Amino acid sequence: MLKSMITAMSLVAILAGNAHGQAPEWDKMVAQKSGSIVTVKLVLEMEISFGGQTQEEETRSEVRGVVVSEDGLIMMAAGPLSGPDDLPMGGQMDIRITPLDMTVVFGNEEKEYDASLVATDAKLDLAFIKVRDLGDRKPAAIDFSSSVKPNLGDRLFSVSRMGKGFDYAPYFSLARVNGSIKKPRRAFMFSGGGSMGLPIFSEAGEVVGVISTIESADDDDDGGGGGGFGGIGRMLRGLTSGGGGLGSGRFILPAKTVKGVIQQAAKRAVELEEKQAAEDKKKESGEDGR
Repeated sequence: MLKSMITAMSLVAILAGNAHGQAPEWDKMVAQKSGSIVTVKLVLEMEISFGGQTQEEETRSEVRGVVVSEDGLIMMAAGPLSGPDDLPMGGQMDIRITPLDMTVVFGNEEKEYDASLVATDAKLDLAFIKVRDLGDRKPAAIDFSSSVKPNLGDRLFSVSRMGKGFDYAPYFSLARVNGSIKKPRRAFMFSGGGSMGLPIFSEAGEVVGVISTIESADDDDDGGGGGGFGGIGRMLRGLTSGGGGLGSGRFILPAKTVKGVIQQAAKRAVELEEKQAAEDKKKESGEDGR
């Protein structure tokens, strides 16, 4: 009996030692990934039209984004920037959201960098913004060109940040792959934590994809427990940008899919910058002409 007790105690000690020994690895993972997770501060104008009347309201919110290129291109959930088109609530309701101001906070710094909207992809529920006036700074970016395909049952993790009141402290959430879909697009089902628009990784630190919302190909399908509500549901999920699980309509978009969207957004960012430079040059020429 004494031998059995010693064996049991040894087993507990080994398990406890393994658990304790794993903590530094998570510290390392969070330290590696959190440098690419930023806070995006939004000032939005919400215009609500209903019953022939229009009401305007200015709102402020914070969401988390991820740096996807060292020149300051940032990806985030599109939900906070878009509202539903038509809501059948005894009439027509139209909600239009216009970004008035965007700033980005790196880590827990006090400085806020101005940013501008580059592109949105409503189907993938992703948006891209570009930080302006970075100078010589090259923020750490997540590389989506190197990725891994998860297997059923694999444990994954994602990294996000708290708000300013908690020093923008980084933290990680665990998730597990519990299925996959082929329609309306290929994606992985998962249970556990993670914020919308942010990447999710394998335990080895490899990119698996991005947490996003996918609409069902069937208009009457609520996505497996998402509660329906169509556009307003997407908007509310976008405003919360996190929490919940599969029931909230979240899936993991494969990194391969996301990589293509990032490349398109990067190209669009260059086009907008060239257009702005041409307009500035034209304006300066006009002023000189006077």
